[in-house]
Amino acid sequence: MKKIIPIMLGILIVVTGIFFTVRTLLFPVKYQSDIKNISSEYNIDPYVLAAIGHFESRFDDKKYEKNSNNGILRFSDDSSITLAEELDIKGFEPNDLTDEKTSLKLGAYYLSKFNSTNLSEIVQNWAIRNGEEKGFDKKEYAKKYYAPKIEKNMKILKVLYPGLKK
Repeated sequence: MKKIIPIMLGILIVVTGIFFTVRTLLFPVKYQSDIKNISSEYNIDPYVLAAIGHFESRFDDKKYEKNSNNGILRFSDDSSITLAEELDIKGFEPNDLTDEKTSLKLGAYYLSKFNSTNLSEIVQNWAIRNGEEKGFDKKEYAKKYYAPKIEKNMKILKVLYPGLKK
């Protein structure tokens, strides 16, 4: 009996360590309070916003690059300007995408425009946020390749980050 307690304690420590390693290294979600607040403001599932943020950037902060996709949610300059105008964000510049709240707000607003609970449909619409390409069906590609990955991410994030729930 005296040996069982240290063994159980050791197992608990290892499992806890694995949980936090997976959460921190493989599925990081920064800005959780911003995700909760902004997704609530736009009435979208916070796990959708977090899973797309993880899929697009793994929440890596990177410097602004002109004519590139920037921010957590990887918007193009043109798309971000259009969305900022729709939201009436005064003085918006594309380099503002490096601010996590701005990137999340534009993403949540964009996602809210589709008013759908079907994840595949949401992901397909997400794929065209920066425009469509002639001769390439981004929606079909997203349905086939991105939607399953984002759905898997959502399931994992729900286990690792139960506090994101509304």
